[in-house]
Amino acid sequence: MTLLDVDALSVEFRTRRSLGRRDVVAAVRDVSFQIAPGETLGLVGESGSGKSTIGRAVLHLLRPRSGTITFSGRDLTAIRGRLPAELRRAIQAVFQDPYSSLDPTKVIADLVAEPLVTHLGLGRSERRERAAHALERVGLERRHLERYPYELSGGQRQRVCIARALLSEPSLMVLDEPVSALDVSTQSQVINLLADVQADSGVGYLFIAHDLTVVRHLSHRIAALYRGRVVEDGGAARVADQPAHPYTQALVASVPVPDPVVQTRRRELRRRLLAAAPQRAAEPADGCPFAPRCSYAFEPCWSTFPVATPVVGGGHVRCHLYDQTATTPQPIATGLGMEASLTSLEP
Repeated sequence: MTLLDVDALSVEFRTRRSLGRRDVVAAVRDVSFQIAPGETLGLVGESGSGKSTIGRAVLHLLRPRSGTITFSGRDLTAIRGRLPAELRRAIQAVFQDPYSSLDPTKVIADLVAEPLVTHLGLGRSERRERAAHALERVGLERRHLERYPYELSGGQRQRVCIARALLSEPSLMVLDEPVSALDVSTQSQVINLLADVQADSGVGYLFIAHDLTVVRHLSHRIAALYRGRVVEDGGAARVADQPAHPYTQALVASVPVPDPVVQTRRRELRRRLLAAAPQRAAEPADGCPFAPRCSYAFEPCWSTFPVATPVVGGGHVRCHLYDQTATTPQPIATGLGMEASLTSLEP
C-alpha cells in the first residue's frame, strides 16, 4: 500500500531581471518517490538542492510545473486552491525553527489545541485535556501548558510543534529540517521521539535534512538530491555505508568522525571527489548537474542525464560511471564506483 506517490515532479520559479525580463529556475526536475504507511523517506542534500521545495509541493504550498502528487489515492495536483479540511488534517508539517512556528503571544495550551479548534471544533475544557495528553506524549508536562514559547528551550518548543501536529492524527508528516537548529543532545532526543511516535501510530514521514547521519538514524530509505534531481536512492544503511554516486560519497565523507586519522583520510577523499575541471565550470543544460564539481566527469556527463541503474544492495544510482553503454575514464571498484571507497577508510 502506498501512502504518498510523487511521480515525475518538476517545480520552476520565475525571477525578475532588469528590463522586465524573467529567468526560469528549475528547482526540482523529474523527481519520483513513494512512501508507505509507517515508513520514513529521507531527502538529503546541500542547501539549494530542492529538498524544501519538494516538501512545500507535497504540502500544497506551491504548484508544480508538471508531475503528480498522489496522497491516499487522491491527486493533490488536481486540486485548485486550498486542500479540503480532511486532507489538511491528514498531512501535517514540522519546520526547522520552532520559535517562528509558534505565536509568541499565546500560551502553549492554546497553541497545541489549535488543530482541535480548526478540525474538530471541541470545547475549551476538552481541548485543554487533549493538549495536556499530547504534551505528555512528547515528553513535556502539564505545567508547560501555561508557558509562553519564549519560556521554553529550543528542544521543548520543537516538541510542542510535534505535539500540535500529532493532535490531528495525521497519516503523513513533512519534517523539514526539524532538528538542524537544535544542539546534538537535543537532536537525539527529538529523533528518538519521532521514531517512537511512528512506531505507535504508523504515521509516514518525509524527512528533509542535510545531515546524513541524522537522516540515516530515522529513515528507512534515503534519496540524495543535487540541483533538484535525485542522483541516488536506496535503503538507508546501503546509501550511508556504501554510497554509489560521487556526490553521495562526498556527502558521507563530509560527516565528521571522532578518529582524527579517518577524518583526515575522509577530507582527502572529499577533496579528490570534488576536483572539478575549471575549463568546464558551467552546469550542463541536459547533462548531469554534478559534472562541474565531479573529478570523474567525462564527455557523456555533459550531454545527457544518466538513467537510473540498479545498485547491488538495493536502490538506484544515476551516474554514467555505471552505464553499460558508456566508457569510463578509469577502473571502477565493485559496488562503489571509485578506486578509494569510503568503506576502505574505516579502521
